[in-house]
Amino acid sequence: MTIHEEMVEQFIRSFRKLPRKPLYLDFDATDDRVHGQQFGHHFNSYYDHGIFLPLASKLVLG
Repeated sequence: MTIHEEMVEQFIRSFRKLPRKPLYLDFDATDDRVHGQQFGHHFNSYYDHGIFLPLASKLVLG
């Protein structure tokens, strides 16, 4: 099982009763520019600077 499949399974198990409407999980990564040698940063050639790349998620009920 991949990590994203496990995240979805844990999310579904968190409901006592499943909703009747579809659930949509929206995962987005966003760049957060860093300066210097901060722990956890990496260089991204697309943005041409060092960044953190956090993953954000949002739940949308259909």
